Amino acid sequence: FVLPGRVPHSPQRPEEGSLGMVIERERVAGEMDALRWYTDFAVCDQVLYERFFRCEDLAKDLPPVVKAFKASPECESGARTETSVPSERPFEDDLTSLVPDPILLSSFVATHAAALKDGQEVDVMATLAHPDTEFSVRLVGGPSMQEVSGTASFEHETFYYQLGGDAVEIAHLPDCPPSLVEQGECMVVARGTSHTVTRPFGSIGLVIQQRRRDPPA
Repeated sequence: FVLPGRVPHSPQRPEEGSLGMVIERERVAGEMDALRWYTDFAVCDQVLYERFFRCEDLAKDLPPVVKAFKASPECESGARTETSVPSERPFEDDLTSLVPDPILLSSFVATHAAALKDGQEVDVMATLAHPDTEFSVRLVGGPSMQEVSGTASFEHETFYYQLGGDAVEIAHLPDCPPSLVEQGECMVVARGTSHTVTRPFGSIGLVIQQRRRDPPA
């Protein structure tokens, strides 16, 4: 599941033992995030409290905003005040994008098994006609080899997850043996790091990269 930027959302994990992995895109200089509370979360028709903030580290930058809300008159009374919502907004919400439903990745892989068996790549976002333009999400089969170089093509980290088949080799350090990423394992290659990915027959991997994005005007 990929959620485009600026789409209001409230992730919930109601089931005990739920465990998920979230990949956040890097924020560009001057970009802001927001936390918002509603008077009634069942309908979300009136904002109770909202604050914009610069987010560099979710674990460090979110708690102060939450703490400020819990200490606010709005939290105590459940009613808005004149300062509940900032008059100037650094961005507008995306309320028009039609976000596709989550997919079962194993079923998606099975649908494209023939292409992956031939060592081809499947562009997940394009196949789903997904509205997000900030992430590249690909399935890559083996046998194949990908050489990643040139700062314009990988200005951000690259996430590799080995879905199936034999281990994939990722050579990213000169004069050192390649890293082996086996089924169920993942690896992040730092930005600006030239590397070669070698996949044997039957290998299937998930590759996620953030696309280049200019700072907000």
